[in-house]
Amino acid sequence: MSRDKVDFVGTVNGIDVIAVPGQPVRCLAFVNQSSEKYIQVTTELHTFQTVLELASLMKAKVEVSYDEHNQEKILTRVTLKDRSVENETKPTPMEIKKEAERQQKEGVPIELNVPLTTMQICAGSPIPNGWIKTDDSWSPTSCGNPTDIIYNVWTITQYSNLPVGSTLNVCAGAPIPTGWVKVNTSWNPTSCGHPAHNIDNVQTIRRVK
Repeated sequence: MSRDKVDFVGTVNGIDVIAVPGQPVRCLAFVNQSSEKYIQVTTELHTFQTVLELASLMKAKVEVSYDEHNQEKILTRVTLKDRSVENETKPTPMEIKKEAERQQKEGVPIELNVPLTTMQICAGSPIPNGWIKTDDSWSPTSCGNPTDIIYNVWTITQYSNLPVGSTLNVCAGAPIPTGWVKVNTSWNPTSCGHPAHNIDNVQTIRRVK
């Protein structure tokens, strides 16, 4: 396949990240041209995942190239068609407040302190032993009910039950547990503080013993 060949052009509408212990993290994304014409692409490359997340955040079109293997479309190239963040329509403070008030009136508060493989707690709460911070988010219906975008909820993940060789993406400020080592850092504008500029806000750690 030619490196310049473009197989599909569209907008990113839905991203799913799958992490299985002992296997590379896989990113699945839906790229839409219309409500009836779309494809699902797959990648294990964090660089491609970041571009897809940026495209989704900016509502920008992407050009994608891929190879088909076992009925999957494996990304070989992804390019943002519109790289100008200035074209993004951002909500006003009043629109954010109205959306928060709507969720507070109609929404159901998120479940907090429910032990699962991952768990959500209020930001600043003590993190239980064997757990680590892996994300944060804004919830206007929980943890103080803020009407401005404040990342008042932490997502934590249990690492103590993962086998040797497992990898985990965690927030850059999270202390690395005993028996784990840092193997990579990266920028993810949709996670861990949600920085708008290229800052290594995520670190990948691996269990070695």
